[in-house]
This record gives sequence, structure tokens and C-alpha cells, in this order.
Amino acid sequence: IGPIAEDAIRQLQFDIAFIGATGITREGEFLTHNTIEGKVKKAMLEASRRKIILADSSKFEARSFSKFARAENVDILITDNKFTESELFRDLGIEVITV
Repeated sequence: IGPIAEDAIRQLQFDIAFIGATGITREGEFLTHNTIEGKVKKAMLEASRRKIILADSSKFEARSFSKFARAENVDILITDNKFTESELFRDLGIEVITV
């Protein structure tokens, strides 16, 4: 993580990015613990054609420090079968896959 990683990522293109989140808000914001990590995650999403967030149900409404994406920046949310807000996120334009 850090500025060197962020700059390197901006020089690349990816088909798919799988990004973990430590928090998800009802408004469709995706969060992580620190701003440096958040900037790298944001750069990965910007460099990718398909943007996938990985987060289990315990991350819903778990507040974290740094926002790295909003619903319009994400294609798919992969979560567990205890996640009860799938319809909300589908309404935000995100495909929800439960495993």
C-alpha cells in the first residue's frame, strides 16, 4: 500500500478486481480501516472493468474510517447467506451474490 503502489496501479488495466471491505453502509458506501489502503483500493477499482467487493454480513453498518467506493463504482457484492440487505443493494445497481 502507499503512494508508490497507487501510482503503479494507475499504469495498469485489470479485467476484474476483487476488493475486500471492512464496512458497508446502507447508502452503498464501501469502507476500509485507513486512507492509504483506501486510495489503493479506489485505484484498483478505477483500473478494472469488473469491480467486485467481498464482504461478509458482519460488515454491514460496521463503520470504518475511510470510504473508497460508492454503489455506482461497484458491479458485484459477494457476501454470505446471512446478509439480509440484498434487495437494497440491488436497488442501488449492484448484483449481490451470496455464498
